[in-house]
Amino acid sequence: MNTIKSTAVILVLAGVLYGVYTALNKPESGPPPGMTAKEVEDLGPPSIDFSGGARPASHLPAPPTTLTPPSTESPASELHSSSTPPPNSQASGLYAPRRRDAQPTTTPPTSPDTAAASFNKQSSYESPAADTPRTSLTAYSFRRDLAAAQKQIEEGKYRAALATLSPYYNQSDVSPDDRAQLIAWLDALAAKVIYSREHLLDTAYQVRGSETLFDIAQRCHVPAELLQNINGVGDPRVLLPNTMLKLVPGPMRAEVNLTTSELTVYLGDLYAGRFPFTLGNEPPTQGDFEVKDRQPERTYYGADGRTIAANDPTNPYGQCWIDLGASACIHGSALSPPPGAPALGCISLSPQDARDVYSILSHGSRVTIKR
Repeated sequence: MNTIKSTAVILVLAGVLYGVYTALNKPESGPPPGMTAKEVEDLGPPSIDFSGGARPASHLPAPPTTLTPPSTESPASELHSSSTPPPNSQASGLYAPRRRDAQPTTTPPTSPDTAAASFNKQSSYESPAADTPRTSLTAYSFRRDLAAAQKQIEEGKYRAALATLSPYYNQSDVSPDDRAQLIAWLDALAAKVIYSREHLLDTAYQVRGSETLFDIAQRCHVPAELLQNINGVGDPRVLLPNTMLKLVPGPMRAEVNLTTSELTVYLGDLYAGRFPFTLGNEPPTQGDFEVKDRQPERTYYGADGRTIAANDPTNPYGQCWIDLGASACIHGSALSPPPGAPALGCISLSPQDARDVYSILSHGSRVTIKR
């Protein structure tokens, strides 16, 4: 009996010793194909290039009241005041400071010093986890690109900053907080790049001979009103030779979103402004349209047979009418609407917004209506 027990113990010990021997003499597994063991040992966390070393801020400030280019020769340019033409011009709407419906989530700085401090405030930003939902990935991408846009603004590259941020305007997965920041920056940059008198789109144009503003606007494919408002020209029929003008290379285009009731204008791929609207009793169909006609005053012919003269203050077209064809149009609103009367017409803007859009969209401008 003792012999059997002794034999069993010896067998167990032999098995244990064999397992230890096998483990100690097993060859190590090699590195992944194409890598050395040293490269595996040196692997660290992934790094992310933030375009020139700019780090996105985890808390992004609202756009400052001034955007200061790297120059000490002239004071900082006011984003909105720089877009205000002289008192004798026909400036209004986009060409002068005005309140929009979306406001920054924080109060913009009120002095150049606090603006600069807020503008340059940055902190580290953690990369998203592998299982982060798409919304978080968009937020990460947006804040990275906003930091890049801030860097471009510091370098005086305002058009590049507007181009960096414009693609986010139509991204539906941008969070409400980020979207409020985005809108504030886009509105400020569009005012400076497109509607100010600064030559941020192209070099200044020198008037030649007997050119009129109508001649120049026709070559640019924009309404003469746009160049008149930007440059502060009193009479578009009279230009002094050698006058330097800011030009806008058109045509500009628009997108009408029936879900958000907002009309957005673009200069190429650059965001150029947004306008809330009301649908009248003759709503448009979805699709791609083109501006067929523009009239400052238009008689209203209703589907029910009623007619309202162009100069009637109850005319639902107001003082601006843009024909898109296919029974679709963009227009102003009645100066004195009858109390409690239903909205008439198609895509109805406020009188001020209608004047702005009228000065932006020219014959041939593309307009997309969608939901």
